[in-house]
Amino acid sequence: MKRFSLTFYDKFFNKVYEPMLRYSMFFRTCIVYYSFLKRMNSPEVPLGILINKEWESEYNINPNWFTEKKTVWISGIARLKNSADFLETVIESFLPYLDEIILVAEQASDWTNEICEKLAKKYPDKVRYFFYPFAIRFRNYDWDDQPTSNSIYSFAYFTNWCFSKSRYKYVMRLDDDIIPIPETWERMRQYIFEKLPNKYLLYYGLNIIQRWNRYGIMEAMPRAWTWWDNWIYPVSQYSYFTQMPWGTEMFHNRLLYKPFEFAFLHLKNLKKGLWTADYAESEWWKYFQNLSINSWFGEFSDYVAFSSSRIYEILLDNKIIWTR
Repeated sequence: MKRFSLTFYDKFFNKVYEPMLRYSMFFRTCIVYYSFLKRMNSPEVPLGILINKEWESEYNINPNWFTEKKTVWISGIARLKNSADFLETVIESFLPYLDEIILVAEQASDWTNEICEKLAKKYPDKVRYFFYPFAIRFRNYDWDDQPTSNSIYSFAYFTNWCFSKSRYKYVMRLDDDIIPIPETWERMRQYIFEKLPNKYLLYYGLNIIQRWNRYGIMEAMPRAWTWWDNWIYPVSQYSYFTQMPWGTEMFHNRLLYKPFEFAFLHLKNLKKGLWTADYAESEWWKYFQNLSINSWFGEFSDYVAFSSSRIYEILLDNKIIWTR
C-alpha cells in the first residue's frame, strides 16, 4: 500500500515528541510543570462568558456550577450531532465506569436525537438527555463574524453549557466514538475514589482502522491525540472553556497532570463518513480523511501490551465487528 505523505509536524509528533512524552519521566515532568506554571495566573471563570449575548436567558450558565462542593462521583458529558454510528454502543460500554452520563445534542440529520431519548428512558438513573436548539458554528463560518465565548453559537459556550448540566465533582468529555479498555478504567476509578486527586487526569486511545476483515492501528497517527485531548478533572472556578478564533474551544485549568496509559479504542475511522461532519469540506478534514484512507496498517502489539486477541475481544464484546 502506498504511504500517505505526512507533514513535518506529524512526523515530529509521532516519532519524537510523543515517544519522549510516553517513555521519558524527565521529559514528561518538565512538560507537566512548564504547562502548570503557564497556567498559574489563569483567572477564575469570567461571569461575562456565562451570560450569552443573544439574551437567551433560559440558556445562561449558572455560575454556581463552578464549585468544588460536589458529590465525589464521575460525570461523562457527550456533546453530539450526527453521532448515530456508535452512540448507543459507546454509552452502554461506559455505564459501568461513570456515575452519570449527560447527552447534549443539536438537531441531527441522522438518528442521534432519537437514540438519546431512547437511552435516557432505558437508563433513567444514569443517563440524562438535553436538546440544544442552536446550531454550533464549529469550523465553517464567515471569518468576519467569528463566534465569541459568550455566544450560544460558539463551541466554547456550548461546551460550558453542556458541562454545567452535570452534578458530580469529577467530569470528563465523552466522545461518541470511543470504547473503554476495562482494565484502565477500573484503575482510574479506583485512583479517583482512593486519592480524591486535585489533578487533571490524562489518558489516550488508539486510532483503529479496518482493512478488509482485519482491524489494526492507523500507523500514520496511531494514538488519538495522545495525552492532552482526553481527561477527567475536578470541577472548580478555575476550570472552564473559552473560544478559539478557528472554531474550537480552549480549556483553562490550574491543575497538575496525572497521566494514565492506553484507555480506549478510537472508532472515528470506522464511521460511515470517516471522521466527523463538523469538519466537512474543510482542508483540515480533507487532510485527515486522506490520512485515514491511505494510512498503512499497524499491529496492536506494536503499541500496547495487550495482544491482538484482547483488542478483538473488546471489539466483539461491544458488537463493533458485527455492525460494520
